[in-house]
Amino acid sequence: MFQHLLVLFLGCFLCTVSDGLVKRSLDSFGEMIEAETGRNPFDFNGYGKWCGFGGSGDPVDSIDNCCRNHDHCYERVNRVQCNSLTHTKVYFASYHWYKHQGLIYCLNSDECQQATCMCDKKASICFYNHLIEYNESNQLPFSKLIGGLFNHR
Repeated sequence: MFQHLLVLFLGCFLCTVSDGLVKRSLDSFGEMIEAETGRNPFDFNGYGKWCGFGGSGDPVDSIDNCCRNHDHCYERVNRVQCNSLTHTKVYFASYHWYKHQGLIYCLNSDECQQATCMCDKKASICFYNHLIEYNESNQLPFSKLIGGLFNHR
């Protein structure tokens, strides 16, 4: 439990101190989620069994399945494009993206950055496609509290 709280705290810290610094994957992913869905990215943290760090079991719904697919995408990218034995490189890979006329574009010369951005793009679009299924009762209470602290909508 302590490890999960520490990882969540570090993720939140990285997201809040990134102004003026190179955008990290977690920060960019949050911005992409908000741009695509119109929702606070913390609405998806701690949702179901797969959204957030780690995951196991059967997804509770399609949104949770988006997270499972995103986790598996990151695993593939870590092994192949990022060549990372620690399985953390994608979380700190900086990448560039933009949204134009409703479409998300990933623009990166580095293969690891591009693949990380594509994983995040697929997950953001998946969240959008299944927003109607979003069920607040599938989000952990602690995650709701954290999301409330960072609610910037």
